Amino acid sequence: MQMQVRSPTSWRSRGSVYLIREISPLYRSEFTTCIVQRTCYSQNEELVSLEGKEVGRMTYDVYDSDKRKLLSALCHGSIFISAALVSIGIPIAVLLVSDDPVVKENATESLNFHLNLWLYGLIFGILTVVLIGWPLLGLLGIVNVVMPIIAILQVLNNPDQSFRYPFIFRIL
Repeated sequence: MQMQVRSPTSWRSRGSVYLIREISPLYRSEFTTCIVQRTCYSQNEELVSLEGKEVGRMTYDVYDSDKRKLLSALCHGSIFISAALVSIGIPIAVLLVSDDPVVKENATESLNFHLNLWLYGLIFGILTVVLIGWPLLGLLGIVNVVMPIIAILQVLNNPDQSFRYPFIFRIL
C-alpha cells in the first residue's frame, strides 16, 4: 500500500494537520486519514477530533490517468481540425461529458484559447486595412500552431495539472 503525506487544502485547523493518502492497488480506491495534533475542523466546520487521534477515512474519486491524458490532449488538439464548429465542439462535448475536474479545466482553457484566437483574428483582419494587421496575422498563425502543441506536450507529461495558456482573456 502506497502512502503519501501532504498538507491539506480543504481542512482548517488549530495546530498541525496532516493528510495521509493511502492508495490501495487491490481496489483502485483512495482513502485519506487526517491525523491531528490539536483540533481539526472538517470542511463543514464541525469539530472532528482532539489531539493525537485519528479522524477517520474519507473516500475520494480516483480518475484514470490515461483517460485524463487522452481527453485533455483531444481538447487542446482540436484546434488543428479546420472546421470551426468541430474544433470548438470537441472541448464543449468533453466539458459536458467528463466528470474529471482536470479534464474540465483543460476543456475550459481550450475553449478560451479558441475564442481568443477568433477574436484576435477578427481584430487583426480589420487592422489589415492599415497594413499592420498582416504581420500580426502571421504572428497569430504561428501562435495558433505552437501553443496547442506545447499544451498537448504539457498535458501528456503532467496529467494531474491543467495547462494554462499565457496572455489570453478567460471568457469562460
